[in-house]
Amino acid sequence: SLLWIDSQPSALNLNGATVTINQEMKIATSRFTARGTGVFAFQNSTAVNAVADFFDFTAPGVTLEFMSGDWRVGGKLHVAAISRKGGNLSFFRSRILAGRLEITGTTPTILKLSESEITLRNSWVITGSFLTIQNDQSALSFKGNTLLDANDRVISVPIRLDSGRLTITGNNNQLVNLRVAGRLAVVGSQQVDRLTLAALAEVAVQSNSRLRVADIDAAANTRWTGM
Repeated sequence: SLLWIDSQPSALNLNGATVTINQEMKIATSRFTARGTGVFAFQNSTAVNAVADFFDFTAPGVTLEFMSGDWRVGGKLHVAAISRKGGNLSFFRSRILAGRLEITGTTPTILKLSESEITLRNSWVITGSFLTIQNDQSALSFKGNTLLDANDRVISVPIRLDSGRLTITGNNNQLVNLRVAGRLAVVGSQQVDRLTLAALAEVAVQSNSRLRVADIDAAANTRWTGM
């Protein structure tokens, strides 16, 4: 376990190291910083849910890797990436800014989002395992030149493109709710149940690709093009 509660400014210099957490990580102060690049690797072999709780954690060079077991993540954090390689992952009342979210591995997994907001600046990649997403009053947003790469997934969490460009790749994905304020590029076969286009939004569908939309709400001056 790692517990950091010092009220004074403090820092951990990772210098490319990997720190393994087996049961609990709790950062109970906003004055703690993890410097440099490195990895916090989370492993949990018990039947009890393990906890990673962050009061206000800023570590833009750090990756959080969830290797095994059930983990609940809470709080506010800014990291380079969050990677699930095994086990189940739950976000509870979280406010997360990350470059990447990666769901990989060969075992089925549950990704649960409860009253949480995740903002990604690079990509969300889902490969390998069967993924079940459980959403409770949460949302996921993209900012910048970003990517959603998946196959045969039902993505129930509402997704927003706040600015920039989002490219959706893969095939047979179903997005329940997508709001675009920027440029959406579609590659492969995708379905959106509810698509909202803000003013000046653009949707570009690659040649030989397909976008099926069940319900659309488009503001003025939106544009549809090919790629």
